Formats: sequence, C-alpha cells, structure tokens
Amino acid sequence: MLELIASVSFFIGAGYLLRRLGLARAEAATDLNVLVFNVTLPALVFVALHRAELSWSMLLLPAIALVYSVLGTLGAWTTCRALALDRPVYGALIIACAFGNTTFLGYPVVQGFLGEAGLTLAVLYDLIGATVATNTLAVLVAARFGTNHDARAGDSLRRLLLYPPMWALALGLGLHGTQIPAMIEHLAQHVGQATSPLIMCSIGLSLRASTLRQNWRLVSLAVVLRLAVLPALMLAVLYATGLRFDYVQVCVLQAAMPTMFYSLTLALVFGLDKAFAVNAIMASTVLSFATLPLWYLILGLFAR
Repeated sequence: MLELIASVSFFIGAGYLLRRLGLARAEAATDLNVLVFNVTLPALVFVALHRAELSWSMLLLPAIALVYSVLGTLGAWTTCRALALDRPVYGALIIACAFGNTTFLGYPVVQGFLGEAGLTLAVLYDLIGATVATNTLAVLVAARFGTNHDARAGDSLRRLLLYPPMWALALGLGLHGTQIPAMIEHLAQHVGQATSPLIMCSIGLSLRASTLRQNWRLVSLAVVLRLAVLPALMLAVLYATGLRFDYVQVCVLQAAMPTMFYSLTLALVFGLDKAFAVNAIMASTVLSFATLPLWYLILGLFAR
C-alpha cells in the first residue's frame, strides 16, 4: 500500500509542480485527458478484459453500480432538500455527492490495491454501470436543475455510444479467449500501462487553490457524503448480503472515490454552479488521498 501511495503522490505532485513552476500549462491536463480517453485507456480496458477470467457473476458489479448511483442520487436529493438552495447549487451538490471518479482515479487505485483481477472488476463496475449512470441519471439531474435550457441531455447519450473505452470493452469481451497476434497484445499492454501515470499527472495539473471559502459548508457536506457516508453504506449492505469479498472490495473502493471531474463539464454545459463544482472536486480529491488508504485498511478488517 505504501508503494501505491508513494507512486500516486509522485505523479500527482509532479503534475502540480510542473504547473506551479510554469513548466507546463494547466490546459495540458486537457491534452492528457484526450490522450488517455482515446488511446491509453481503451488499450488498458481491452487488455484487462481480453486476458481476464470472466464469469456471469461479474455482471453483479455494474448492476450494483447502477443501483448505487440511483440510491446515492435519491439520498443526496433528500438530504439536501431542506437546505433551500438555489437550483444550480442544488443540482451541483447532488451530482458531487452521488457520482465519483471511478475511471480516472478508480482504475489506478483499485489496480494498485487489488492487482489485475481487481482492475478487471473495476472496469466492469465503471464502464457498464457507473459510466452509463453518469451519462443518463447525472445528465438528467443537471438538465433539471441547470439554467441553460438550450443544452440537450441527448447529446451526452450520443457521446456515450462513441466513447472509445466502451468500444474497447466490447472488443475485449468479443475477442475474449481468442488468440491475437503477440505484437498487438504487447503493444496494447505497453500503451495501457501509460494510463495511470498520465491520469495522475492530469490530476496534479488540475489541482489549484480554489475559493473554498465559497460554499465551504456545502462542500464539506458533499465531501462527507461522498468519501465517508455512501461507501460506509455500500460496505454495510454488501457485507450483510454475503457477496464475494473481492466484489465487495472493488465496489466499496469505487464508492469511496472523490467527486468525478465530469461534474464540472455538466455544470458548464447545463448551467449549474461552477464554483461549487470546482471546490467539491478539488476538496474531495485531495482528501481522498487519505481516505482511500483508510478504506482499504477497513476492508482488511472485514476480510473473511
């Protein structure tokens, strides 16, 4: 675990320092994200699924992710209803609480804690479950509470169908168990290995001292729900059901991820509160460096 924390800290710190020292532009994070989404992440997904030992029971993971997203949204909606918030803040708060960074941070963290087998489960949880929920339920919430009524929820659904990691998921499952040329397999493996360092550098480039004094109470509420309350509920429910413990580990770790970066995109497109979205992302991301290892240790106490 210490090696993982050191690795994550190094690459995130490197990205942050490069921007602070003026050696890299903050906009470089966008360029890295484009490279990850279109090249390295699809390669990582393909290799993880093509090589994995798959079973029908693994479909429980995306099902859990979908149910969790729905219940998390309803829980955040109910919790925040009595606060009499402006609609743009209300919508941004619901999304910040209910939807985590299960791709960018989820993949490298789960892989670091649980290895390749854990990565396969994290991919299934994310792409078939969490990503679908993000591009449907989160978009509907943003459209309902946002001020930009010209934005269309259907645009996000179309982007989901063109999402390169989704095509890699389909290709990995379609070619599972078949022999592919060794050169292609090695190339995909090496390209995929660049995903975690690039993601971490991108996060570091994005971190900045934002105006946390603005809405700090609501940001604190979002962080507590996102990093503590919701993953605790996930652990309690799944452990009580007797679900396979490796499934429980992946689901709880993914549930404990900080607020997704995509929530800022939704805020910009649909007219939610941008400042709150930025603060929730930054605060939950920084604090997750402490809470994620803690959740891994807690899970170890529940190991059967």
